Amino acid sequence: MSVRSGFARTVASVIACFNSALITLSACSTSSQTLEGSPPNSAPSSNAATQALTSVIRGLDAAIYGYGIVGSHLSGTEQRQAKKAQTVLNRQRVAFILAVGAQVNPEAVAYQIPFPVTDSTSAKKLAAMLEVKLIPLFTTAAQVTTGPIKAATLLAKTQASARAATWADTPTVPNPTEGTLN
Repeated sequence: MSVRSGFARTVASVIACFNSALITLSACSTSSQTLEGSPPNSAPSSNAATQALTSVIRGLDAAIYGYGIVGSHLSGTEQRQAKKAQTVLNRQRVAFILAVGAQVNPEAVAYQIPFPVTDSTSAKKLAAMLEVKLIPLFTTAAQVTTGPIKAATLLAKTQASARAATWADTPTVPNPTEGTLN
């Protein structure tokens, strides 16, 4: 087995895990043999791809942080929905970190929320905004990556669009299938 195909299998495994919110993180672990077989620099070959994926990871970090605030202002089904979204974003983050081959934000980062979140209405507005802000990051990454990494970015874009539409009061969310990605 080549190192590249081992890396692709690892990424595909992580991607499969974050697509199912019912799978626990322990079930998502890959064999150490596969991970050890991947060199630390099995990252995307182009600088543009690495930069785009780094931007995606930073955006995911901000969205994960934001969902912590969102969830604290929701209850019941909506709170579970926010926790599920945060879990999916965490899994995507892990997959993209594996793709880049390095930790992007190794230090704790605090983010400025764009408006006060004081109730469920403002929390849902923030959740929709977080998702909408991820869409162009995923689009850019999909344009400069290939193979399973590109597939992961396109899937993440579609999922972000769906979550944004779920949270938004009005369906003004960009269509993830618009535009051509070569």
